[in-house]
Amino acid sequence: MIASRGPADQSWKHRRGPCRAKRLPAAFFLLPLIFLCTRGGAVRGQGLLVGQAGMQPIQKRPHHRAAIITIRGPVDQITWTSVRRRVTAARKLGCSLIVYRINSIGGMLSPALRLAHFTRHIGLPTVAYISGSAIGPAALVAVSCRQIVMAPRAHLGDGQAFELQGKTAQQAAANPRLASSSPVLRDLQASARANGYPPAILLAIVDRAIQIDQVRNKLNGQVRFVTPAVRRTLVRVQQARPGQAPVHPWFFVRRVKRRGTLLTVGPRRAKPMGICQAEAGNNAALPAILNITGRHIYILRLDFMERLARWLAAPGVRFILFVIMVVCGYIELSHPGLIVPGVIALAALALMFGGPMITGLANWWEIALVVLGVLLIIIDIVHFGGLGLLAIPGFLMVLVGLIGSFVPVGESGAGHALQTGISVIVLGLACALAIILLLVRYLDITPGLRRLTLQPAPAPDTSRLFRGPVAAQQIIFVGAVGRTVSDLRPAGKAYFGGQLVDVVADGEFIARARVVEITRITENQVMVRPVPEKG
Repeated sequence: MIASRGPADQSWKHRRGPCRAKRLPAAFFLLPLIFLCTRGGAVRGQGLLVGQAGMQPIQKRPHHRAAIITIRGPVDQITWTSVRRRVTAARKLGCSLIVYRINSIGGMLSPALRLAHFTRHIGLPTVAYISGSAIGPAALVAVSCRQIVMAPRAHLGDGQAFELQGKTAQQAAANPRLASSSPVLRDLQASARANGYPPAILLAIVDRAIQIDQVRNKLNGQVRFVTPAVRRTLVRVQQARPGQAPVHPWFFVRRVKRRGTLLTVGPRRAKPMGICQAEAGNNAALPAILNITGRHIYILRLDFMERLARWLAAPGVRFILFVIMVVCGYIELSHPGLIVPGVIALAALALMFGGPMITGLANWWEIALVVLGVLLIIIDIVHFGGLGLLAIPGFLMVLVGLIGSFVPVGESGAGHALQTGISVIVLGLACALAIILLLVRYLDITPGLRRLTLQPAPAPDTSRLFRGPVAAQQIIFVGAVGRTVSDLRPAGKAYFGGQLVDVVADGEFIARARVVEITRITENQVMVRPVPEKG
């Protein structure tokens, strides 16, 4: 029995705190933080299941302490740095066995290659337990382990993200100089040599040109999975027993991988191929399969900061942050001097780049482009009162930088990542525009949100300021006179006949409490200019 603090399968016990979130209404605002904080760390096992009777463990040496390192989600920079940290922690805990519990689809090639190289040189026995899927970059990590254990419905393979074209893999296998030019081929060949996996099977994960045939020896029952060239050689081999005529022991059974496909296998196909050593029906069977005889199994997960960074890098979270940034930025531009919306917009922008920077997606030119765009927006607000002369190109620069932060440089799958970035930005702009339209119409009457606007000062007596009698329904017209209640830089507010109106200075800045006159009225703006005060 293995204990864990995080959510797990029914066979893995976990601890729960005495206070439930549903009893505290305020906890709904803390659910993301609670979820991140309750994951990770090392937990000492409270006992071990002996396992099924008669099960032959795949590890010859018994292990009294073992560490299970979870690898979930796409393989990225966080995965690489976190696994290194957790392996170091496992060494300090005295673990003699490292188990990667993998359920990963997609990711980046560079971190996967670094992690695979690191795994082959850990110096401790390593086992990949594929509980769900090891597809794409995660397949490189799985085959870098000395042994592989798979759940009944697990899958391994499909390196479409970094597949090779043509006969590259076959040529490279025959010519080591060609293999040195491909980091994927070098890594797969190194894993095959270090762990004894069939090279052709590993290359079939990334090369559509390779075909894999199954052959059987009718004399001893041996099964092999080979390329067509090796199959033709085997079926021509003759073998004779004493006193018997020579026979051809090897015969063709079936083709398990055709040309034009990438190899993806489950445990039933992987075990005969020699890349899976055992099948674990559930998590509780691992101790017996891996010959873990002690009472200490440490489950090492991502820590709080690593989970937070990955959460911030998720497209859905970045979409919400982008909407917040645009809406708050509009409020700051339309009501200069509020400060709070501007700070929230900058915080949302920083969080949007925080996750990609840690996961390795953001590059220096994208960060520089966004910083320059933000500076242009600030200069437009401070020195030009939010006219948009610099804010519009600055905002466009920020958009380009944000879209670029979705695309990993030097990685495959850039087209899909670019499509994701454009979708997030376009949908975010549409959603932000809808929210802005609602704010323009209902901000002043919405409880809580109206605090973001300037609160009106006591209405001054402006009856003596008007040049003639004005009806109540004709307060706003060209030539009407009122008094400002905020600085116009150039936007702000002014009183006209007891009504607070959004106005824009016509050509110059106007200080607070100045008498102004409406010069023109457009569909979206009321332009005013100061009235010279009489001496």
